[in-house]
Amino acid sequence: MKIALLNLPWKRGRAWGVRAGSRWPHIKTPQEKDYLPFPFFLATAAALLEREGFEVCLIDALAEEIPVSAVLQKLKREKPDLLVAETSTPSLLNDLEILKKSFSRWPTVLCGPDVTIREESFLRDVPFVSYVMAGEYEQTLLELAQALRDEKPLEAVAGLIYRSGSSVRVNPARP
Repeated sequence: MKIALLNLPWKRGRAWGVRAGSRWPHIKTPQEKDYLPFPFFLATAAALLEREGFEVCLIDALAEEIPVSAVLQKLKREKPDLLVAETSTPSLLNDLEILKKSFSRWPTVLCGPDVTIREESFLRDVPFVSYVMAGEYEQTLLELAQALRDEKPLEAVAGLIYRSGSSVRVNPARP
C-alpha cells in the first residue's frame, strides 16, 4: 500500500503560505521569504509508516513552491492508494478546494488543528474527504493504514472519524 502525505500548495499572489510545522499558519510577508518550518508531523508519520512496511511519498508543495498541477502530476506518477493532507484553520478553504477539484479520485485523509474538521457534520458536508484524524495523528494514521491494508474494521482506530454506510462514526479520542 502506498500513502502520499501532502503539505498542499497555499499561495496568494506571489506569496506562499506556511502550514505544516508552523505554530501560526499564514501567508508569508516579503520579509519572511526564507522562513520555512519543517513539517515534523508529516515527516514523523512518513517515517513511522515506512518503518512498518508502507510505501510513502511525501510532497511538501510549500517548501518546493510547486503549484497544484505539479502536485497532481507527481501523484499520477506515484499512484498512491491513500492521500493524507495536513490542514490548518487559515488554509482550510484553500485546502478543501484543492482536494475537491484536483485530488478527489483518491481516498483522502484530512488532519490538522482545525476544530471544525472534527465535527460529525464535516464529513457529511465534504463527501470528497474519506477520513479525518483528530489530535496528533501519526499513530492514528498507522493504524488506519494497517486496517485498510488488512481489511479490518475501523472502529478500533482511536482518533478516527469516518463514514460507515450512510452515517458518520466518531471513534474515541486517542489517549
